[in-house]
Amino acid sequence: MDGHMGSSCIRIKNGGRTKIAIEWIVDTYGNDYPSLNRLVTPIKKLKPDEGFYIIDEDKDTTNNIVYRKVAILCLEAEKHGNSWKGVHNRAFEYYSHLNIFFKYYSFGFDGLKYSAGEPDKSKRKCRFCGKTGAKNFHDVAHAIQDSLGNDLLICNEECDECNHNLNKIEDNFLHVMEVRRSVFHISRKKSAKSAHVTGYNFVIEPNEDGEAELYLMDEKLPPVDKRNKPFQYTLFNKPEITNEGVFQALVKMVIDLLPNTEIKHFEQTIDWITSLGNMYPGPLPSMYLANSPLFHRQPTLDILIRKVDKGDTPYCTAFLWIYDLVYAYVVPLVDVDYARFRTDGSLERHWNFLMSLYPFQWTKQDTSEWTKASSWVQIYVDISNPKIHILPKNTPIFNDSNKLKKIGEEMFFPSFDPSHISVPVVTTSFYDIHKNINDTIVDLREVTEHPKEFSLSLNKTKKEIRFVLDIHTNDSTDKIPYFDYKINATFQVGCFDKYIRIEKKEDGGTFAFDWHLRDHLVKSAILFAEPQMASKRKGTPFENCTIHHLLKTESLDRMLDHLVYRFSFNGRSYRVIDIAIHSRDYINPA
Repeated sequence: MDGHMGSSCIRIKNGGRTKIAIEWIVDTYGNDYPSLNRLVTPIKKLKPDEGFYIIDEDKDTTNNIVYRKVAILCLEAEKHGNSWKGVHNRAFEYYSHLNIFFKYYSFGFDGLKYSAGEPDKSKRKCRFCGKTGAKNFHDVAHAIQDSLGNDLLICNEECDECNHNLNKIEDNFLHVMEVRRSVFHISRKKSAKSAHVTGYNFVIEPNEDGEAELYLMDEKLPPVDKRNKPFQYTLFNKPEITNEGVFQALVKMVIDLLPNTEIKHFEQTIDWITSLGNMYPGPLPSMYLANSPLFHRQPTLDILIRKVDKGDTPYCTAFLWIYDLVYAYVVPLVDVDYARFRTDGSLERHWNFLMSLYPFQWTKQDTSEWTKASSWVQIYVDISNPKIHILPKNTPIFNDSNKLKKIGEEMFFPSFDPSHISVPVVTTSFYDIHKNINDTIVDLREVTEHPKEFSLSLNKTKKEIRFVLDIHTNDSTDKIPYFDYKINATFQVGCFDKYIRIEKKEDGGTFAFDWHLRDHLVKSAILFAEPQMASKRKGTPFENCTIHHLLKTESLDRMLDHLVYRFSFNGRSYRVIDIAIHSRDYINPA
């Protein structure tokens, strides 16, 4: 024996007597325990004095992840000619520390395949939609997309339909990783070549050997005299993503790999993921990004589940190790967190503790931005590298790069003047559904809101617009009904034709609505409705839940994306969602 960890993991130094002992064990017990026969070949390959580990996972299920992680790191250190003892002490202390405070799960680090959830297709229930039955589980659902290099991690409990539909979410993170997975030559299904990537100012194309070569547009690079030494440059990818979508993709990996006994706590999280961007979850905690000290060709996911609730630790935290990066993030909307960890301030102690264990240079990443942008990555360009080519932008390889996104014809309106818009005629309703709640709810961040209707109905003949907001509200876990409220506000709009276009054209029709008018109507309706709502909330536990929170820029902008315009034209009724006419792209690559 060369060393030990606890009472169920020992390190053994290879030698002549070791091989004899292993052979005797296999000969004696191999028939009764066939798995022992797998020891013979690896033991024969060991060099003299090289170490290996034996872990009794049946004896100590609590610490087996710690033992396996430490063993692998020590073996890697030995492989590179380093002492395993120094690595052992640091790693064992570190992983043991995590294991004290969290139920610690880790997937993908050991080269072993893992399938989360029910193995029997006939007994499966989809974690995302609840479908059951073998007929809904034909495909293999990778917990991390196989295009990212994941060959090991599978979710048994993701049905074929959700596996297909949720690709829209997963692709947000795939696009963030596209340049890296091509440059690092991450193997993909049906191809051993590096991925082809098209950006606005670059193209990555595999050469004859399948290795990535980078083509850059000459006109978009720094002047020639600035290229004589390596310089930093930003590559803009063409596919659009949202920061929230990237966060949802990372959180979905956790949902896919959690023990199925934990899923009951993540119902609201799952609703947020499956909404495909159509649910406003309120503020979301930032995630963090750092360079990883080790390269992970197979992505590894660590999941930390809180053991004891002391008020400053969220229920679920995750670390994704992928290529040369590591992402750290808290899984939001968990029921047993009771909406306590939605802001960065509420997580300060938690991150201070974990980042003391991971002393990297962490960069905060926004997770709440829902508007679309081109993903990008910064690289250092060395033009002496034979795999980097600088060509004019009219070179055929850049044909797709030069194709711009089609944008609808922009409608211009006169400067906005609200003087011809009447004060709204407002009616409101408020229904206390719960009635038995004992605590006073003082902030609508403590509840979950579900808009049933959010619309502007237009009457061109009467020059009238009616605003309707109808919301159902549950507690922070989204399980207990709290209250409903509704606003009706009717405006006379003398300037109707000045700021609204409903026109027939040869190729169809045009609908345009000045966003200044939209904002004025919505904000005015809420402001005039609040005094009525306040009197109706009086005497309820929700007395202080002012609807003024709806006027906060982040809340309002997010809601306005889903505002519905209703109108009639040429005898037909139409329904148009705001995001279709008021785009919110927030990065426009040069």
